[in-house]
Amino acid sequence: MAETLPADVWHNILNFACTDGGYTSRALARVSKTIRALSAAHRFHSVRLSKLSTIKKFLAVYEAALAVAAAASDGSDPPRVRHLLLRFLPHETDVTLLEGPFHFRDFYSWTQAKDAWNAELVALLGRLFALTRAHLDTLAVLQSDRVPLPFLRVDLPALRTLTLLADDRVFVRCPDEPRSDNGWTEPSNTNFYATAPPTDDVDASFPALERLHLVDGPNKRLPWALTLPVWGRLAPRVAHLQVSHADKSTLRAVLDVVRASPPVFAALRTVAVQGASDGPDSAAGVVEIQEACTRRVEGGGVKFVHVPSSKVAEPRVDWPTLLAREWEEV
Repeated sequence: MAETLPADVWHNILNFACTDGGYTSRALARVSKTIRALSAAHRFHSVRLSKLSTIKKFLAVYEAALAVAAAASDGSDPPRVRHLLLRFLPHETDVTLLEGPFHFRDFYSWTQAKDAWNAELVALLGRLFALTRAHLDTLAVLQSDRVPLPFLRVDLPALRTLTLLADDRVFVRCPDEPRSDNGWTEPSNTNFYATAPPTDDVDASFPALERLHLVDGPNKRLPWALTLPVWGRLAPRVAHLQVSHADKSTLRAVLDVVRASPPVFAALRTVAVQGASDGPDSAAGVVEIQEACTRRVEGGGVKFVHVPSSKVAEPRVDWPTLLAREWEEV
């Protein structure tokens, strides 16, 4: 059967099949030599990574595959990473956590370990994005306030969909932000490793980005009121803004974005909002955003979509699992 179907039909089949983080593409590579050859360009179509060790292994394998494709004489397409999921969550990634009562010596040891982890992560993700930047279509970064991520300057000209859980700190910093919280310092608050420190001059790192999904989380270091306007410069073509699990202050930040003149997102066409609860404060904030969308004239009309929190929050939502499932379905 493999030999009877045209190559372009196989291409379409594999595009839909290989969207689960690499499981299907790896299985196909073991079916037969013919299927392995047909699926070679899709082997890295969808990738999920969560540890420094797996990122290093992936980079070695991916760079080798690119070298093989470049040396091939049959003109076959090199493998491309189109969809990328990064999960840096407690007890999933290989970072040392600072938990429970601890002595100053423990804090010092943790600081050194976290500083080294941050530096290696910046170097590895820098290599990863350099290899994938021209073809990466969707990116999801799932993180936790217990695993603060270092700042990255990126240039992803092809990215169209971006999902961020809990924080946007990996891509957005302010040059004059405070350096410490509650008497302790996360190393990446003051150390930018191989990345240049943030400045007020922000380039469009995501010039093709159309869909931005932000999931509010606890203990966000910089409020969305400060970082959402920065996204207007980082991703000026965003047409669909979705904000989930938004508390009262986050709903106010979204309202300010919709009301802003000139527009923060000039191309904005849809705003989807889900409050952290269906209580009266949340309901009032949602209504204000809906009314602002209806009245917005500058930059064109904006469609409003309300996602009731009860649809995903009862029983208690597992955001990492939910977002990973949505990422697979993109």
